[in-house]
Amino acid sequence: MERNDTVCMVGIFGIDGIDKKNIRKTSKQEKGLIWLQNTLLYEILGENLDVRDFDRGINVISHRLHSKRVLLILDDVDELKQLETLARDRKWFGLGSRIIVTTRDQHLLNISKVDSKYELKILANNESHKLFRLHAFEKEEPLDGYAEVFEQVMQYAQGLPLALTVLGSNLKDKTIRE
Repeated sequence: MERNDTVCMVGIFGIDGIDKKNIRKTSKQEKGLIWLQNTLLYEILGENLDVRDFDRGINVISHRLHSKRVLLILDDVDELKQLETLARDRKWFGLGSRIIVTTRDQHLLNISKVDSKYELKILANNESHKLFRLHAFEKEEPLDGYAEVFEQVMQYAQGLPLALTVLGSNLKDKTIRE
């Protein structure tokens, strides 16, 4: 990762609920992949190039970004077409660029030949407890009387960091009844 003379692609895979977002959902909409190409180009170049088809989008990305150093995060990828449309070739981006792909499907990372793969797993019990307590109570021990609610949340969240964070934040400063 320290090298600036190469484009590095990293893959992160794991179960749902580890805080990945919506390339998958957006690409399933009509012209969703084209919208993603336009968004990528606008975010990096600051220009609305109004790409209207996949092939033109691929050409514009490869020609306009090949000298740009970018950080590209492709989040919640579930089809190879998504990767091919947005980041098929490392030559599309300038040296020093970093491409991070998150997915539930490790096989997609193998096909796209990422440089490194990392598996995200659910949190162990002690880590789950700590994460939730910090968001709900801003300390490591639950407040008196909240033990039952605490255990119900632990069962429901099943070690998923996003669920623990959201539930903890939503329960902050609430009474037991609430």
